[in-house]
Amino acid sequence: DHGETWRSIGLNHVEIISVAAYGTSSILAATYDTVYATTDGGKSWKLVYSVARSAPERSAMVNFVSLSPQSYLYLGGWQIGLLKSVLALPELLR
Repeated sequence: DHGETWRSIGLNHVEIISVAAYGTSSILAATYDTVYATTDGGKSWKLVYSVARSAPERSAMVNFVSLSPQSYLYLGGWQIGLLKSVLALPELLR
């Protein structure tokens, strides 16, 4: 339909600034201060990163997210630098 039909996949935050996907079911969505992830195509989402938890003394901001083929989460932003998750996405969601 040339991109005319869209459907929501369950994360209804109006401030989403970056999205990354790998395969057909692993998706990351970032707001300015949080990152959410799903491995079931958007049926259920879980918070996997929060600026308030990792840098509460700073006014940091997430600018982008990425997911490697091995399912490691990468994110970067203002006063965050470039971060790589220690655990792969399936382990982060447990």
